[in-house]
Amino acid sequence: MRPLALRTCALLTLLAVPLTGMPRAWADDGSDIVKLVQDSQRAGIERHEFDGYITIWAADAKLVYSRAETASVYDTIWSRAQLEATVRTKCRAERPKDVKLTYENVRTEVAGDRAVLRCRTTKRAAEGTSIADEVFQLRRTDAGWKVFENRFWLIEWRDGDRGHDRRQMDEADRSCLAKS
Repeated sequence: MRPLALRTCALLTLLAVPLTGMPRAWADDGSDIVKLVQDSQRAGIERHEFDGYITIWAADAKLVYSRAETASVYDTIWSRAQLEATVRTKCRAERPKDVKLTYENVRTEVAGDRAVLRCRTTKRAAEGTSIADEVFQLRRTDAGWKVFENRFWLIEWRDGDRGHDRRQMDEADRSCLAKS
């Protein structure tokens, strides 16, 4: 075979690899990470499938309920063990029939073995609606991408006539700080 034909054959083989479902480590656009995280969230929150939810969480993962993307005195941090125990308990309850998650402003940044997924998550259910901004930090492991931190903060929640938006929550924070 001539050298040009060999190079052409090799190039076509390399180009065909992504089409066969083999890993594309050199061209990670983040779409696999988005699917992984959203599928996990839907498994746990919409369908109460514990295994489908917990598998993406690293052993040293933490869930941070915050007021903003940056750390603050208001952060509540759960370890993987606390997250696992809470989700396991929730998943034992009857599966919700009307819970629906949607995602907006989804953005990913992939740099080597680290990735960041940012999104706005809306959870709608009969009891109300919550909207939160989230940042998922992931690292690539031998077992695939794993979340090592999920920071989220409420933008708005509504439960019938009751509810708060970000402005009201910020005012409440300022009021509490003024009293302390």
